[in-house]
Amino acid sequence: MCVSKTQLICLTAALAVGAGCRQVLGIDEVVRTSWSEATPDAESPSPRNSHALSYDAARQRVVLFGGRSEDDDELQDTWEWDGASWSEAATSAGAPPARRAHALAYDAAREQVVLFGGLGEGDDELSDTWTWDGAAWTDVTPDEGSPAARQGHALAYDAVRERVVLFGGIAEPLNFFGDTWTWDGETWEEVTPPSGSPEARESHALTYDDLRERVVLFGGSDEPLNLLNDTWEWDGSEWSQIEPAGQSPEARGLHALTYDPTRSRVVLFGGLPDDLLLRRLDDTWEWDGAAWTESEPDLAAPAARSGHALAYEGASRRVLLFGGYDGSDRFADTWLEGPPLGE
Repeated sequence: MCVSKTQLICLTAALAVGAGCRQVLGIDEVVRTSWSEATPDAESPSPRNSHALSYDAARQRVVLFGGRSEDDDELQDTWEWDGASWSEAATSAGAPPARRAHALAYDAAREQVVLFGGLGEGDDELSDTWTWDGAAWTDVTPDEGSPAARQGHALAYDAVRERVVLFGGIAEPLNFFGDTWTWDGETWEEVTPPSGSPEARESHALTYDDLRERVVLFGGSDEPLNLLNDTWEWDGSEWSQIEPAGQSPEARGLHALTYDPTRSRVVLFGGLPDDLLLRRLDDTWEWDGAAWTESEPDLAAPAARSGHALAYEGASRRVLLFGGYDGSDRFADTWLEGPPLGE
């Protein structure tokens, strides 16, 4: 077999360079990954779905808030994962109201976890903004100028521009949002991109690609029973739809994304697919800025689910998954994902 100089270079550097070299070589990369179920040292949060996670980099803790319980009640508890165990934070005074289908993001410039919106008790949609500093929640909802009340939206922190970015969501009756907002620590500002936006949607996911300095959006639902598998990126001023090289993940909603800085990859897991069988997905995909690649777990992997949450966990330098729903049961399991153990 004869190979060109370009192919030879690509062959020796394929893992580092990514999709461009795979196209030159005409091969598909197989990404190996390892999921391992964690056994916390003490108690864990109760089974739930539609909760939210975010990694507090200053304190090296993954923060969990709220969700929906096994009894279909909204929750308002706050938990933190330190790399080995979960601990419930004492927030008896001043915690946000119970909710599900809200969103969290860590604001690194101000060293605070930001919470917005969700669906509260009595199915009331919320438009409040809260921050968590590791000791207390503070209601920082502006007197005016907040995004409309909603659920099923997503947040991500844009590190270059030091803003939390919000996109989409839904409010009853079937009012899908396609708006983009940014939070600077004090005020919300609606942004009107010059070249258009993703379709209005809910149950999508966002994360920030630190290497490429882009917010990445995948999937969601733009109308009942119509799920999407499009990929978009936000550069701080406009949205661009990306046409991935090769195959994209199956259309889905209620999935989760996070960014793994150790491998410079966006990680996607699970969700609810675009069919009427109400099955859940248990696949893991990685995005390198040009292509989606399905990962092949070495051994066990989390069960199929939707409404779970992911966050990068700095202590182990792995991706953490907690909770979710398989259509009949809610989960209270903790999983860690990354390169095969020992590599």
